[in-house]
Amino acid sequence: MSVKRILVAVDGSLKSMPAVDYIGKIMSKQNIHVTLFHVLMKRPEAYLDFNVGSSREDMDMLGEWLKKRLVSCGFNADLIFETILKEKLSRAEGIFSEARDQGFGTILAGRKGLSDVSEFFMGRVTRKILFIGSDKAVWIV
Repeated sequence: MSVKRILVAVDGSLKSMPAVDYIGKIMSKQNIHVTLFHVLMKRPEAYLDFNVGSSREDMDMLGEWLKKRLVSCGFNADLIFETILKEKLSRAEGIFSEARDQGFGTILAGRKGLSDVSEFFMGRVTRKILFIGSDKAVWIV
């Protein structure tokens, strides 16, 4: 496992911003490979008109904004990448599979994502990542 390769899970909500800000503050000016990673969910046809702000276009705009934010913190622009995985049934499995298959030692995720239920300390996806990501360093911000 290497902290030099970090997969940052973003979901299109403002709640994923603290994770990016966190690594921007503590890990800037180091040669770290950062991949901003988003999973577009495969939804039943009944939900296709339901827009949660995470279309491909939304994620492209968000990715560019987050890259600029990391570069302004001192990250090397050549080491910041963006990956959008399409049509997965589970965001957590998509995130973990990408980390495993691409050799990421660290997964960074926000505490809560698109769901804004205040009673939850941690979001459903984050909880699943912790459960299945036992061989990775998982940072929850």
